[in-house]
Amino acid sequence: MSIPGLVISPLPEWTATYRPAVVPGESYQAFLERSIDQLDAQMKGGLLQGADLARYFGHDELVVPSYRGKRRPPPELWPGLVFPLALALLLRQTQVYLGHGPLLVVATYRPEGGASRSKHKINAAIDLRPVNQTRAAAQALMVGAAWIWRTHEHLQVGVGTYGSRMDRTGLVHLDACARPSRQTWRYDGDDHLEPAVPHQPPAPWET
Repeated sequence: MSIPGLVISPLPEWTATYRPAVVPGESYQAFLERSIDQLDAQMKGGLLQGADLARYFGHDELVVPSYRGKRRPPPELWPGLVFPLALALLLRQTQVYLGHGPLLVVATYRPEGGASRSKHKINAAIDLRPVNQTRAAAQALMVGAAWIWRTHEHLQVGVGTYGSRMDRTGLVHLDACARPSRQTWRYDGDDHLEPAVPHQPPAPWET
């Protein structure tokens, strides 16, 4: 999928104070769509690039009921996914820019399992991987992940990459507004690997 005239910009500083409220009777997908639409409108179309949320990530992808017992979060946790989802949309833009295909949602809300302080437990994280798992796609995913980490300190982002390589990753974890400060890591069965994203050069769209 190509997006004519694609311009990649980070979420502005003011987004750190954006806190959408859940409307009684609203569905989870409707809440996410409304919240993302509001962000997109204030960013003058820079987030959705003229599409809508369902074109990128639909209801079934965001709930992912079949993976490790993940399920729909309770309404009080719905706002936690808004910023990770917005970052996922930006990551999707970076992959289009670099000539690669769609991203697959691997994990969102996961109340059990994983690290004790996992942001998945509070519905504040999203994991994604390329649908087409090639070396080039994994390199592009690292480029996008590093750009998000560099440009979103105001959202206290968490950006995790996975695998033994410093120049590519098959999976990216994104969380936002759930930490005291931004954090990045690389995991390949060892929690103490040197993070990869701080060592990446500027992305091609950065001038």
